[in-house]
Amino acid sequence: MAVPPAYWWSREFAGQRAQVREVRAWVKGLLPACDALEDLTLIATELTTNAVTHTRSGEAGGRFTVDITWSADCARVVVGDQGSDEAPGGPGEGQPGDAESGRGLLMVAALSSAWGLAGNAAARWVWADVPWASRGGPRLETASGNHDPELALAELSRARPGTTAWFDQQSGEWTALLPQPEGGDTVRAPSPTALIAMLAARHLAVR
Repeated sequence: MAVPPAYWWSREFAGQRAQVREVRAWVKGLLPACDALEDLTLIATELTTNAVTHTRSGEAGGRFTVDITWSADCARVVVGDQGSDEAPGGPGEGQPGDAESGRGLLMVAALSSAWGLAGNAAARWVWADVPWASRGGPRLETASGNHDPELALAELSRARPGTTAWFDQQSGEWTALLPQPEGGDTVRAPSPTALIAMLAARHLAVR
């Protein structure tokens, strides 16, 4: 079983544009200053701006989540929103009436080694990976306030008997194999937060 990233932080924010500044400050406070962190912060800013502008997270009472994982080679940002009827386009494809979004995703693609989407119209997660070591990021340090990814996976398996959860190091996905009463399917997500939410949605759907 692959070893998950050493550090993982997750936080929920109110779906307001003013919170984008809070996200920037939060991300900058997690990791040591370097070019890789600047890239990660720029990506987080773009993805959270899109969440509050183009999804139901930006409506009254809306919320969005931000996950950061940090390993020796890579740092990942994952922004989860409350979905929208329009799926985000690829780089250069603006949302209807807003070409700025497309240009922002071009920046995300340029600064990341890989990025993608998960979820559906009810809830989506957009993720991007920033090469840590190759962008001059310092070695892992002792971090405070972070969650334990291995403990989160173990708790998820205990909370859902018959479910096996693990981190796939090759794909960077957090994966769960459901028991037969729930279809025996494999669920893949870009972060532990996304995996837990996807499993909860599946559980409600089969009840």
